[in-house]
Amino acid sequence: MFKKIWNIISRPRIRYDPLVKVYIFRSALRDNYNAFATAFAGVKIAPVLKSNAYGHGLAEVARALDELRPPFFVVDSFFEALILRRASVKSPILVIGYSRPEVISGKTLRGVAFAISDIQTLRDVARALRRPQAIHLKIDTGMNRQGIKPSEIAEALAILKGNGNLIVEGVCSHLGDAENADQSFTEAQIEVWNKSAEKLEKALPHARYFHLAATKGFGGTPKIKANAARIGIGIYGINPNPRYRVSLRPALELRSILSAVKRVGKGEKIGYNATFEASREMLIGSVPAGYNEGVDRRLSNSGSVLVRGVVCPIIGRVSMNITTIDVTDLPEARQGEEVVLLSADPDSPNSVEKTAAICHTIPYEILIHIPGYLRREVV
Repeated sequence: MFKKIWNIISRPRIRYDPLVKVYIFRSALRDNYNAFATAFAGVKIAPVLKSNAYGHGLAEVARALDELRPPFFVVDSFFEALILRRASVKSPILVIGYSRPEVISGKTLRGVAFAISDIQTLRDVARALRRPQAIHLKIDTGMNRQGIKPSEIAEALAILKGNGNLIVEGVCSHLGDAENADQSFTEAQIEVWNKSAEKLEKALPHARYFHLAATKGFGGTPKIKANAARIGIGIYGINPNPRYRVSLRPALELRSILSAVKRVGKGEKIGYNATFEASREMLIGSVPAGYNEGVDRRLSNSGSVLVRGVVCPIIGRVSMNITTIDVTDLPEARQGEEVVLLSADPDSPNSVEKTAAICHTIPYEILIHIPGYLRREVV
């Protein structure tokens, strides 16, 4: 038995350098966090790490920001909170998505609070809870997805009054249209929020955090009765609201290599469905990354990548694991060279924001479609 164990632990580890990697820039994450903290002094910045930190890597981003001592990290599920604690992340955590009552009232983790957004869940948790548990009450200010209606606040307070184990650490809601030039809906939400927050602040004097704004609505904080804001996409260097100026740096690059370089003649077809035909003799490169690795299929014949800093068009269909590019302007291109699929340079044609525009979608979608299994390297 000892010999078998020794053979296992002494076996050489296989080293593998993956063909596709995600690079995360620690300094950009921290600079972006500090940019928001500086722009609005007095408002605590809670980084949003849900959905694998918007594709950047949940544990990697949390470790990079943990020593900045944020008031709390925001995740969507208890599973994400568990990942952070297993990664030795020390900051408090708020699970802002829906959690079953038995999860909230069952065994939990140190420093983890749960958002409760409906009366039934609040009632069920109050009935089952046998220990102190921090919660954030979510108020519906007009989006009608989640949240306790303002008309239900009195009922919620009655439930809380009858249960000493439910500790209201915070109150929150969410703005649904903050980036729109027409601010009428946002202003209506803020009005509902301010009235609700004032009522709850009086009834719950120990509540530490009142937070409504996220990245899109951050510039409206002077009008909002709040002392915290949840910053998601902004932490990663994307500003979705052009009405507010904050100096940000994208924190991610997606890179691969050239797996093949070959010449094709005029009239030859490239890729699935023969959607590209060479109009001249060309030099083409194959990249071992496709829509499975985060290269959106909508970039077929329309997107671009960078090789040696040179813009190389994507030609033909983006397939599951291969993307073909035009490297004719780089006759010295060689197999094994680095290819930047998503650039951290906001002015590059393959930046996250410009890629999203080509795909007629939002940067959030481009980022979260980067698979979680890809290796993240924090640099």
